[in-house]
Amino acid sequence: MVAYLVPMIFDVPAGQETGAILLFLGVSAAFLIRVWSGNFTVQLFAYNRLDLQNWVDLTNLFVQTSLIVLLFTLFGPDLALVGGAYLAGAVVATGISIVLARQVCLHLQISIRSFDRRRVQELCGMGWWVVINQVGTLLLFQIDLIVVNLLFGATSAGEYSIILQWGLLLRSLAFTLAAVLVPTILTYYSLKQTENLIITTRSAVKLVGLTMALPVGLICGFSSQLLTIWVGTDYTNLAPLLVLLTAHLAINMSVQPLFSVNVAYNRVRVPGLVTMLLGTINLLLAIGIPLVTGWGYYGVAMAGIIALTLRNSLFIPWYTARILNIQTTVYLRALFPGALAAIFIGVVATGTTSVALPLVPMLIIAGVLISLMYGAIVLGLGLTTAEKHLFRSYLPHRWTNLIGRVNRQ
Repeated sequence: MVAYLVPMIFDVPAGQETGAILLFLGVSAAFLIRVWSGNFTVQLFAYNRLDLQNWVDLTNLFVQTSLIVLLFTLFGPDLALVGGAYLAGAVVATGISIVLARQVCLHLQISIRSFDRRRVQELCGMGWWVVINQVGTLLLFQIDLIVVNLLFGATSAGEYSIILQWGLLLRSLAFTLAAVLVPTILTYYSLKQTENLIITTRSAVKLVGLTMALPVGLICGFSSQLLTIWVGTDYTNLAPLLVLLTAHLAINMSVQPLFSVNVAYNRVRVPGLVTMLLGTINLLLAIGIPLVTGWGYYGVAMAGIIALTLRNSLFIPWYTARILNIQTTVYLRALFPGALAAIFIGVVATGTTSVALPLVPMLIIAGVLISLMYGAIVLGLGLTTAEKHLFRSYLPHRWTNLIGRVNRQ
């Protein structure tokens, strides 16, 4: 029913109504299948096989992208083909997750007779608030493009979606970095090693912030040049929007490791309610700011930044500190290194754009040099001994051995 109403709800170009309906059906079905497949990827997480879990996600993305390119080549661009590619990717990834779950967890048995009603209430206790938190998260992260489409039309939504892809990429990077730390955080909680948990999460916030600062700073500093290479000079006027939608992520995404603390202590009700509240505020601001100020989709972007900053940079550090019974500024202080680093990299990157070289070689050379300089500064001066140890503990063994040999020499 909802899919049928898509052309009436959104601004869909003439002649694309059927394709939009099929796209919505395909993406929705793919989402439901991936949610169901979580019953099997949870085994990979429980056994700390995050590498296999990432392979499932990569397979989904690879099948989606490959099919879209193939189908567009054979039949031409069509929204319905995109929906079909998303559905196929979800089915293939789900099949792989089932196979990998059985390999990792040899005693896995699927049977209706194993259903335990007594577990339902226990699971629903936390699960209900997690669902509320996820709905609020959707309002925080996914509502802006819909609002732009409804308020300003398909053309503006297309421009906005171009820039939005960079934010999605950076958020995916932050989620991946934070996921690596989840087993360690849960282990410290189960062993009641609160002091180690505090040290690890504080260091993790700082490390994620410093890691995010590099791509954020480079994207902001090279915004016009990146848009020129990607979509052409006609869209370089969107560079300020690109800076606006990515700059704040150096701070707001660095707190991702703290969400695991809330889950470990089963303190998810208050974060769920706050996320839902701020998601609703984001929706209201996304509509109100453009109408009052006339800022267009820049107002929609500003609404998302305000709501996300209130949750991630203010509430989550404060609430996590309260759970652990420590000073509220412990995690707030860990946010500043990433923010300062992003500003520094952005300024340096902007300064290198005047170098008289062809565009692509200039970006490659400048990006590599800035990355090497930044890495040397962070590893040499920016990290404490505990943070260096945490950083090395998550590197591949070959890298760790190489660093050890270099230090001994």
